[in-house]
Amino acid sequence: MKYLIMTLGTGQGVENGLAKSIKAVNPDRVIFLVTGQSAATIDRISAIVPEMTGRFEPPEPLADSDDVEKCAEDAKRVILRAMDRGASASEIDADFTSGTKAMTAGLAVAATALGVERLVYVSGERERGGGGRVLTGTERVISVYPTQFVIDQRRRELRTLFNRRLFETGLLGSKRFWRRV
Repeated sequence: MKYLIMTLGTGQGVENGLAKSIKAVNPDRVIFLVTGQSAATIDRISAIVPEMTGRFEPPEPLADSDDVEKCAEDAKRVILRAMDRGASASEIDADFTSGTKAMTAGLAVAATALGVERLVYVSGERERGGGGRVLTGTERVISVYPTQFVIDQRRRELRTLFNRRLFETGLLGSKRFWRRV
């Protein structure tokens, strides 16, 4: 079963990009990480993608939308619950398009730490002036694969251990690492 976990903000027009992401990812289940104010954005998304609303799970309230650590813990809980239901890391996408900086960073950190293969966000041509929001009709879904960054970092660490002739340490660490990936 494919999951899409999304942070949800309150901005006017953000529903267009989020609906585009939902359509592009085409998940079996959508989980929204929300604040008290942003939960209303679900209704605006539902109006754009009514065919997908049966896939929406009840929104998950965040403890504190301005605390990165709490947002990451809340996102971690939701991701682990999806995994407990049988989803693998490759069947979970995390969309950090909308929400406070702490919400989006918390989701990205938790998803990366738990090995979620793909992060997605919506980009596009931006309005001129104040808000800088993506213009409706120009949205495009961008994918980022954080596991590649983790693998690259591990390779650098192994190279350093090798160059220091710490072969056993590198070998043991490598075995533990590849069991998780």
